[in-house]
Amino acid sequence: MGLNQTMTRVSAFAVKALTEEMKNLKVKFDRAAYRKKYDATYFKKKTRCPNCGELRVKHMLKRHMQTKKCQRAADRLRSA
Repeated sequence: MGLNQTMTRVSAFAVKALTEEMKNLKVKFDRAAYRKKYDATYFKKKTRCPNCGELRVKHMLKRHMQTKKCQRAADRLRSA
């Protein structure tokens, strides 16, 4: 048995062992941790309302702009 054959057998054994270990290794995407980090930044983004000038969280701005409070303030700013 030459050196090449021994290396091939060892390599094949090593590859087989590594393949078995890789099957057991489960690398998963941690969705809960991702959402927690994403939500922590996304839901804190603030912006000024273009109608009345109030500071609001960005994802609720459309809803805010439909309120009577915002519409009255916008009318007052336009008429002044």
